[in-house]
Amino acid sequence: MTAPLEGRWKPDEIDTIRQKLESSAGTLRHELTGADSQISMALDQTCLDDADTAARDLEIRNDVQQAENAQALLAQTELALDRLRLGYYGVCERCGDPIPSDRLEASPRVTLCVPCLSAESRRWD
Repeated sequence: MTAPLEGRWKPDEIDTIRQKLESSAGTLRHELTGADSQISMALDQTCLDDADTAARDLEIRNDVQQAENAQALLAQTELALDRLRLGYYGVCERCGDPIPSDRLEASPRVTLCVPCLSAESRRWD
């Protein structure tokens, strides 16, 4: 089966997109490793009083939230790389229409065109 956008992207454009996504994935993996270390160090801290305990707990919550955000972005990035490999990068996964290049340039992980994104957000209102 031929990918719907075969021929839409030039080989050098595909390489550029792939490099940006792979670089982003590497950065996110590095952030996750750092967050794990920070959380472990914070958990190992000995607290002298309630204020220290509260500060440590707040730091841990912030680190966990950052790690969860990085994990979500990494999953989106890996999905974009998979779609690129399969020839479906830039195709709306809901309607199958092309996602405009300027939208992908601004947010390379998107999988929905603007009309489908709007319909999705109205669904949750």
